[in-house]
Amino acid sequence: EIPEFLVARYYLAFFNGDDAGMAREVARARGAHGVEDWMAHHQAVVLSRSGRMREARVLWQRAIDLTQQTGDLERAAIGWMHAKNVLRPAGNWKL
Repeated sequence: EIPEFLVARYYLAFFNGDDAGMAREVARARGAHGVEDWMAHHQAVVLSRSGRMREARVLWQRAIDLTQQTGDLERAAIGWMHAKNVLRPAGNWKL
């Protein structure tokens, strides 16, 4: 499975209001090395855009933790900065 396709299908499902489609793509990414963290990040983006900041914060932390497990510290740092920049204005930015 190509990670970019999972994320693209996730966003297509989101834009179409297809919760089952979103869940399906998340399930496909689960357990996939270097993919699950990316999907968690995109789930957090969708949640934050929907005003669900606490849930977004939890998923961003999960994405960062998963990325750190892969040893890609640069990618983890980028994810942390993105999360911080989105969550700070909402007053809920501590990860």
